[in-house]
Amino acid sequence: MSVAAPSEAFPPLALSVRQPWTWAIIHGGKVIENRSLGAIKSGGMDCRRIALHAAIGMRENEYRWGLHRLHEHGVTCPLPADLIRGAIIGTVDVVDIISESDSPWFSQRPGNHGLVLENPVPCNPIPAKGALGYFEWQRFEAVAEPLPWMKRYGSSDETTDLLFDDLPPGFKSPPKNPIDPDRKTKTDPKAARPIVQLRRQAPGKHDRSRTANSANRLASYLDTVQDSGSGVISGRRVHNGH
Repeated sequence: MSVAAPSEAFPPLALSVRQPWTWAIIHGGKVIENRSLGAIKSGGMDCRRIALHAAIGMRENEYRWGLHRLHEHGVTCPLPADLIRGAIIGTVDVVDIISESDSPWFSQRPGNHGLVLENPVPCNPIPAKGALGYFEWQRFEAVAEPLPWMKRYGSSDETTDLLFDDLPPGFKSPPKNPIDPDRKTKTDPKAARPIVQLRRQAPGKHDRSRTANSANRLASYLDTVQDSGSGVISGRRVHNGH
């Protein structure tokens, strides 16, 4: 793949995309950039050749999700410290805007739209600040430095990576999508309540007395329930035909 050299013809408008997806568009065959229709309209996105900006932000859970998804597409993603951030890294043609597609790169979440991308060409990184939607990019001082977690990521497996550089990423369970609410696991609000922590110290005289009183009250209650001819199942009162 040839490398574009910035010139007067270099696209003046750019689109900022978070890593590792910026890298995937230029190097990994990602042909659709998913956006909401509102973001497309408010960001002035249309069909043209644009510069591709790698956003400065990338959290570890985002990277892990991207690593997992790219592996599903048969693409080996670089380590996070090797992904350029805060810079223009190439150019690409936006050839269509779609609302549905069978492409594995198209997100099926409700209301999603996609920019169809063709002819990606990398360039030597050009430091630049990002913005929402299409924006007129300008040169900045320097690209973003790797964050501490990026430098640490994968360090324990360095020897293994050198010996077996084609090993797939390993996860005990598939990472969760950090930005797609449709993929979040729904939880019962009652189950989400904090659990009361038990006392760590040994119970004193007062605690033993209170426990005994509670046991006596419970026994009296059960005697009353039995005499009244009703039962209690799973915390719900069940009437015996009355």
